[in-house]
Amino acid sequence: MKNKQLLLLIFLFCSLLSKGQSDFRPGYVVNMSGDTLLGEIDYRGDKFLGKNCKFRLRRQEKDTMYTPTNILAYQFENSRFFVSKEYAGVPVFVEYLIKGKMNIFYYRDDKKDHYFVEKEGGKFLELPFDKGIKYVGEVPYYYKTKEHFLVLSNLLLDAPQLNAELAEIREPNRENLVELAENYHNTVCKNEQCIIYERKLPMFKVSFELLGGIVNYRYWDEIQTKYYFQTGFLAHVWMPRANERIYFKTGLFYSYADLDTETTDIREGSSLKIPLQVEYIYSKKRMQYKIAIGYDLYSIPNYIDFTYPIVLGVNIQLHKQMYLSLNYDIEFYHSAILPAGVFSHSFLTGVYFKF
Repeated sequence: MKNKQLLLLIFLFCSLLSKGQSDFRPGYVVNMSGDTLLGEIDYRGDKFLGKNCKFRLRRQEKDTMYTPTNILAYQFENSRFFVSKEYAGVPVFVEYLIKGKMNIFYYRDDKKDHYFVEKEGGKFLELPFDKGIKYVGEVPYYYKTKEHFLVLSNLLLDAPQLNAELAEIREPNRENLVELAENYHNTVCKNEQCIIYERKLPMFKVSFELLGGIVNYRYWDEIQTKYYFQTGFLAHVWMPRANERIYFKTGLFYSYADLDTETTDIREGSSLKIPLQVEYIYSKKRMQYKIAIGYDLYSIPNYIDFTYPIVLGVNIQLHKQMYLSLNYDIEFYHSAILPAGVFSHSFLTGVYFKF
């Protein structure tokens, strides 16, 4: 029975995760004839978007996978814009960060981020940059290359007042390159504004969740097997620049416990739980579907241990930043370091505050 429950949870986890991979958002593609097709584009990670554009007409299930050889460009509505370019002899989609007198582009491959620059009527140039550790004999040294300074300084000869700003760009990234290109445009062109496509995302945000519900400990010699009230809070740490759907989740839960007097001389006590989990959240309209896995650290009198949890849940939007939260949590005890059977299961509900 325990193995069936474990297999069922793994199946639910995998099926829900696979369904949540598609995230179609309004946008358009520009075909090779220059015609615009309105529809929806699957929003994925940077590596996927640099090689593919999964497009469908609105309200249609059938989709088409475009590559940089099939279309000229595509854009998410009022958001990220990609154009077809050739890099290292291979057609790719590069993200258009800013368009003006000096354009900046971004592309992510399997190894690292790449940034490109292009002036009006000029060449499409990569900003070479690398960093890492190299050894001189047996002594390690951390290094950062400086070739990007040479490329940018040659392009900014007509704006020497930006030399000080350029000197601060020790490592090219979205923020400093877009700011530099915008300042250059405003310096050499007073009659028109540049277009910034790049979305400014925060380094991280934290959302909070207050929860209460019931928990049943199925396998714990120190605690009598029955339902207990459990309450606590969670902090969801979101780092959208790394991944817009992945969160790190932690917090603290408390439940009263009747202890087994055959294994301890204490009749009652408290169970404390600290989750350390990775969470995947897929949003669709007013709903958020959640899956989390990781570790739960437990503490009761004279006893500390950990479990392997799988958490399935849904957030239902009540207000712009407030959701009704429903969570089902099943935990597995371990044999050595591997899951061995059901430890507990709980159902918790509460309020989720998204900031």
